[in-house]
Amino acid sequence: MTSSGDFLEDLEQGQLDIVIGNWLSPPEHLHISPLFDDEVVCMLGAQHPLARKGLTLKHYLEMPHLAPAPYASMQRSMIDQALAEQGYKRNIQVTLPYFGLVPYVLIKTDMVFTTGRQFAAHYAQYLPIRMVPSPVSFPRMRFYQLWHERCHAAPDVMWMRRMIAEVAADLPHLPKLEAEAG
Repeated sequence: MTSSGDFLEDLEQGQLDIVIGNWLSPPEHLHISPLFDDEVVCMLGAQHPLARKGLTLKHYLEMPHLAPAPYASMQRSMIDQALAEQGYKRNIQVTLPYFGLVPYVLIKTDMVFTTGRQFAAHYAQYLPIRMVPSPVSFPRMRFYQLWHERCHAAPDVMWMRRMIAEVAADLPHLPKLEAEAG
């Protein structure tokens, strides 16, 4: 089995059973289960000149951004949707298909990545990565799992959804990131 790159199609066709997402408007025809809410922060390589100073709105809008590759046709990311609602657009220079590559690209570039605090905090523990507050007022990222009716009652998928929910419930509760980077 191969994925089409469009999670909606893959769920409908049976290529995927569960998708974890954070879109502001999840597709209404899918089943949904909330997992956790997260603060939006920015990640920079520790070598970045603004990693200790923090970002102004002007910096944020002008600097090159790293973003995840779109996972569905016609589905705008939560970050881009929230920016558009405020009349802003970020300068996306590179998209990556795998989130695990993000910190390694940041370490070697002057790009910024806008993401949830849980993701950023994890990598900041192990790599030369800095988290700074976002200069844009974003709603909290709401993560949830989605699945199609086709596998709603499947015992193995029900078990997997339960395991995902338990892991999400055990995530650390991180205090809000202070306005100044440390």
